[in-house]
Amino acid sequence: MDDCNPYTVHQAAHEGNVEHLKWLVSHNFSVNEMTFDRVTPLHEACFGGHLACVEILLDNNADINAQNIDGSTPLCDAAARGNVECVRLLLDHGALVNPPALLVSPLHEAAMRGHTECAELLLRAGAKVDAFDCHFGTPLHAACYNASSGCATVLLQFGANVNATKIHRSSLHIAATKNCLALIKVLLRFGASVYARNNQGKLPRELALSAGPVYQLLAHYEEGYIHTYVVVSGACAEVI
Repeated sequence: MDDCNPYTVHQAAHEGNVEHLKWLVSHNFSVNEMTFDRVTPLHEACFGGHLACVEILLDNNADINAQNIDGSTPLCDAAARGNVECVRLLLDHGALVNPPALLVSPLHEAAMRGHTECAELLLRAGAKVDAFDCHFGTPLHAACYNASSGCATVLLQFGANVNATKIHRSSLHIAATKNCLALIKVLLRFGASVYARNNQGKLPRELALSAGPVYQLLAHYEEGYIHTYVVVSGACAEVI
């Protein structure tokens, strides 16, 4: 490899090219150079899940909490990709699990994509379970948009407010639109209100497919029949 090497640190990190990255770092190329939208090589390596490149950059003083133009940090990118090892490495090196002034948190990123293991790792590291984002609401809202019953369960086990709302829309409202029976059951088990109304005055049941299993389940809860059975695809299935 010669001094005319055209590779940039960003390219090497993006492609996971360890040898090129080592050469660039050894020749004093900046590991904290930013693109026009403030993306750093560490962002690139984390989003690509290139653990070896992440280690090299961190060992050479890459800014672990750098924020791009959207406020996203490398930890956000690692969580978005569901890369548990990258998330763990960043946390071990002191990445902020609750970065300031973000539009979305690492926990939101994991929850909205259904990365349950990453979500639990972030929560154990102190992520705010009810952190509020102006676009998605809480991480629980984000998990429900993805119909991720696994992430919803972990968030609720860590104390998420099951009845938190964003513009009068609860997690149960969101889950009802997804018609995911498993997710609905999780929310109800943790005390979600079937009587909450959204900004259009609608109950969660009214957002589900009419006469479908989710609609039936929510209707039974509204009527107070919590321990009962509903018909799902012609067979009896226990509600709770």
